[in-house]
Amino acid sequence: MNRNHLINFLRSLALTTTLASCATYNPQTENASISEVETWDSVSISLSRSLCFGACPSYFVEIEGDGTVNYCGRNFVKEIGKREDSLPQTDVQTLFNRFKEADFEALDDKYKAPVTDLPTYTLRLAYDDTVKTVIDYGGEMIDMPAVVTKLQQAVDETATTKKWVGDFSQRRRTDNSAECDAAFEPHKSVP
Repeated sequence: MNRNHLINFLRSLALTTTLASCATYNPQTENASISEVETWDSVSISLSRSLCFGACPSYFVEIEGDGTVNYCGRNFVKEIGKREDSLPQTDVQTLFNRFKEADFEALDDKYKAPVTDLPTYTLRLAYDDTVKTVIDYGGEMIDMPAVVTKLQQAVDETATTKKWVGDFSQRRRTDNSAECDAAFEPHKSVP
């Protein structure tokens, strides 16, 4: 192989590698593994966000199948302690369908970067006899599919947690968060 052929081959190889690395996770191209819900009362979609070395908001939010929203703020949030709200069941169904479209059950159970001092985000979907949890500890650093972050945001948006978490200027620190310990139990942080 002469030098020009070798250079052209290496350029083609570099272009192919670059294009392949630009591919993104597309849940629309995969079969969803979440089956239809038999009992909507069994549905629970939750998100917990833990503390970090800085002032990361720490709270738990759960959306139940009937539209009940349970929130418990621990630290660096506007509202400390338990709060409850409700939303239309159609909003729960829409959120559930986002998990279905993302093929949530096929995701890895944990995406943990080899770093320290980050918050842990734990997504949990339970319905009928199925429970799936995905833990994100710096997951974006290690090629966690972007759909995980999108689902975290979707839970927050659906539950309208911003009214309890507040903007940075409204957040407060507390050491009196025992009220939320039971809510965080199934969502323990990654050490």
